[in-house]
Amino acid sequence: MPFEKRGGTFATLVRKARRGGMLVPLLADRDLSAHGIEVVIAGHPARVAVGPAALASAGSHLLIPVAIYYERLRGERRRAAGTPWGLVVDFLAPIPTHDDDGKRRPVELVTQEWVTALFRAYARHPEDWHMLQKVFLADLDPARLARAEASA
Repeated sequence: MPFEKRGGTFATLVRKARRGGMLVPLLADRDLSAHGIEVVIAGHPARVAVGPAALASAGSHLLIPVAIYYERLRGERRRAAGTPWGLVVDFLAPIPTHDDDGKRRPVELVTQEWVTALFRAYARHPEDWHMLQKVFLADLDPARLARAEASA
């Protein structure tokens, strides 16, 4: 779902999220379009989706990054699961979208903070980060990236 100011799927999500009492899971990963926000991952520039920070900020909600990784099961847990592997869903510390005075924090800053938190978790379990495509801007074709930016 691309981020669209005042329109499309994003506007619908904002309306529904403002009702409260729900969890809105968003798959957020790289966004190589002109809509993506440039962040730093492991010291390298990349672009990621703005949606999670923008949605949480628009509704004054918590932004909670979630890392998923595998764990080796042993003993009773392994027997109960019927498999040697378990899936761990790690809810990381919430990222504030508003300051103590209620003022909205910049979406770019909130985005960098959730990316930083997520990649700290990935650093603890790098074998479970299954990004099978180019992520960092330095790895992309500069001409193709420039064309995408120009067409936006």
